[in-house]
Amino acid sequence: MNLAARFLKVIFLEKADGPRKRRRGGQYDVLLAVWNVFRSPEQWRGFESAGLSVHWVGDHHVPPRRGEVTKRSFSWFSFIARMLYAFVLRREWLLHLSMNLFDLFSGTRRLNSRLVWAYVEMNTLLIRRAKKKGIPVVLDNPIAHMRRFCEDLKPEYEALGLEFHEKHIRRWTQKAEEEYAYADWFNVGSRFVKKTLVGRGVPSEKIFVNHTGVDSRRWEEAFKNRKHDRRTMTFVCTAHITPRKGIQYLIKAWEQASLEDAELLICGGGALPWERICPKMPDNIRFIGPVKHRQLMDIYAGSDVYVLPSLLEGFVRSGLEAMASGLPLIITEETGLTDVCSDGAEGWVIPARNTDQLAERLVWCRANPDAVRVAGERAFMKMQGRSFDSYGARCAAIARAIIEGRSPMSVEGVEA
Repeated sequence: MNLAARFLKVIFLEKADGPRKRRRGGQYDVLLAVWNVFRSPEQWRGFESAGLSVHWVGDHHVPPRRGEVTKRSFSWFSFIARMLYAFVLRREWLLHLSMNLFDLFSGTRRLNSRLVWAYVEMNTLLIRRAKKKGIPVVLDNPIAHMRRFCEDLKPEYEALGLEFHEKHIRRWTQKAEEEYAYADWFNVGSRFVKKTLVGRGVPSEKIFVNHTGVDSRRWEEAFKNRKHDRRTMTFVCTAHITPRKGIQYLIKAWEQASLEDAELLICGGGALPWERICPKMPDNIRFIGPVKHRQLMDIYAGSDVYVLPSLLEGFVRSGLEAMASGLPLIITEETGLTDVCSDGAEGWVIPARNTDQLAERLVWCRANPDAVRVAGERAFMKMQGRSFDSYGARCAAIARAIIEGRSPMSVEGVEA
């Protein structure tokens, strides 16, 4: 075998026995395929803790645990392309190259598992092969139906004079819809995501809502260190600054509210054409930039309200972390957080793109600090017990039920 052929074999094929001992006559219980980290560490740890053997396919390093029964396949090419995109060139084509490389990588893994659990858009080849071999497929679909990206976001980009990569989006939509057709089950993060899929023809009986967890113990520290300063109320928005997050509407609403003794902190990278949105940016808006968890905990401890008027999401983790820190939320249905935040209880729900109602709610919160504090306490209590461990255990119970021929809808904590 020549050198080129050996190289391709290393990259695209698996060794016959893999690095770790297999179970059940050579089979793994679950092949978990996920580009980027997303929720795979919690899922993998849940599978392992429940005694399920795992073939983990990804392009992020997840530290091994002692005694684990996991085979690891690492996609170096897609990882390198994604790192070049993130830290060097910032060219959109590199991101899509990374996604395509991962699809090719996962699609050429040895299929010796009883279940395939694969992230949407990135595993078309793998899912296609699994269906041909009769292996059940769980499609991990944490965000809204892909067609909503063009429908909801293209006008936003055009209004702001930004480039919308429609060609790439439509291609990934096509891949996602092929995966929708092959999938036996859909693991979604919120009722909003399920609604968008059902609205586009995905059978409701295939979709189960499985809410992700939050490291409530870590964020409890922010709750204990909360500072209630009646002189200045701090609103915080944690999101990458893009049109999808609705930051443009938040800035307009903040300008309209004209709040005194209040400030708005925006944590996250990215930028928008502010001269189009708000030619004279209010002085009480601060752009913090990207922050690490330790810094964000301190920010949440010194804040009063979390705000995210997003246009399209799945189940926003930063909102869960804010609730676990004792912050009430001002959100849209599109965040998916209405599953855990009831209007008037743990926070307030406003329609997307409605700057008038958002401005009114900002003004109301500033005028009612005691009600804000009570809502924050309710939010904190709502997050108790919603840990990463409980989410991982639920994923493992779902996987075991499917492997054994039972419906995942019977698993406790799963919504049909």
